[in-house]
Amino acid sequence: MSSIKEISFNAAAGHSLTSAPRARSFATPFSAVRASVSGFVRALLNRSDAGGLRELDDHMLDDIGLTRSDVQRAFAVTGRFEDPTPDLARSVRARAWRRFAKTHY
Repeated sequence: MSSIKEISFNAAAGHSLTSAPRARSFATPFSAVRASVSGFVRALLNRSDAGGLRELDDHMLDDIGLTRSDVQRAFAVTGRFEDPTPDLARSVRARAWRRFAKTHY
């Protein structure tokens, strides 16, 4: 059992009785850089993969809920090193919602 003096000392020193003091880590700055680089690479890969949508015909694009203008707009509004897939996903969701609303309301 801890005495009052030990509890007071630990509280004053900023230590918790339930957890050990944590060592400072240099991993935090490196993980931030890694996350940034990872996000950049992911955006480039997604942009490259989405570029394949340009090769599909209009019927194939319609099957996945897109139009040719959706694909062109997504690439036009994003920069060269940005990911167009969030814009494409919004287009698909909006079109699906409009189609659902027409048939059910």
